[in-house]
Amino acid sequence: MKQQKSIYAGASIPRISSKPVFPLLVGLLTLAIVILSSIYNKRKRDTAFAYQETRRALNLLTSNMTKGVEKMAYLKEFEVAKQKIYSY
Repeated sequence: MKQQKSIYAGASIPRISSKPVFPLLVGLLTLAIVILSSIYNKRKRDTAFAYQETRRALNLLTSNMTKGVEKMAYLKEFEVAKQKIYSY
């Protein structure tokens, strides 16, 4: 029986060397670290901003609450004076 010749007999299969893969992996790892670090820092900034805004809103609420309590004390004095006038 006659053996057939392969059409790929003269062609050589290119081999991937392990040398270029290592710098590629190091580059991808570095890129991943940079991206994750950026995401972490953005999240940290957003958290700090949210904390500052919440603190500012609560301070505003506290100052308004203090003013309201002072006005309530004034109204209480007014109510007492009114009751004294009506009781005579």
